[in-house]
Amino acid sequence: MFWKHGIIFLIAIFGNLATKILPFRLPWAMDAAFVGVGLYHVGYLLKQKTDLKLLNIKFTNFFILAILVVILIFLNTPVNMRIGNYGNILLFWITSILASILIINISKWIEKSPKLLINKIKKILKYIGKNSIVYLLLNQFVLLAIYQITKRVFIDNNIYVFLIVKLLTLILCLFVLYLLTELINKTKLKIFIGKEIDN
Repeated sequence: MFWKHGIIFLIAIFGNLATKILPFRLPWAMDAAFVGVGLYHVGYLLKQKTDLKLLNIKFTNFFILAILVVILIFLNTPVNMRIGNYGNILLFWITSILASILIINISKWIEKSPKLLINKIKKILKYIGKNSIVYLLLNQFVLLAIYQITKRVFIDNNIYVFLIVKLLTLILCLFVLYLLTELINKTKLKIFIGKEIDN
C-alpha cells in the first residue's frame, strides 16, 4: 500500500512542478489534474480516519485553526491551478489540507444541526454535491457571462456597488446553474455527464 501512496505523491508533485520544468503545457490541463489526484487521495485517506481529532474539533480550536490557515494563505503568493501557479508548494499543500479539514468540520456541524434554516442549506449543498460535475463544467461560463452583464448594468466604481455586483453575480450564477442542472438531468443531455438515458 505504501508504494501506491508514493506514486500518487510523485504524480501530484510533478503536477505542481510541470509548468516550471517543462517548456510547454500538458494537454487537457493534465498538470492540474495530477495535483487534483493528490488532493483527492488526501481526502480519501482522511475519510478512512473518522476518529481523527482534527475531523471532530471544537469551535474554539476550529477558530484558531481557521486563523492559522488564513495567515498561511496570505504568506503564499496567489494560487491558480488553471495556469499552474502554486507559489510555495509546501504552503500550498499545508493550506489545502488544513482548509479541507475545516470544511469537513463545517459540513459535520451542518449535518448535525436540527435548525430549519440549516436544513434548507443542507439540502442545497447536497444537491450541488450530487450534481457537482455540472457545476464544475459550466460554472466558469455562467459566471463570466453573468458578471459581464451585471458589470454593464452597475457601472459605478463605488465599493458598495462592486460588492452588490459580486453578490448579485453569485445569486444569479447559482440560479442559472440550478436551471441548467435540472435541464440536463431531465433530458437526454444527461448522457454527457455519464448518466444513463431512461428508456
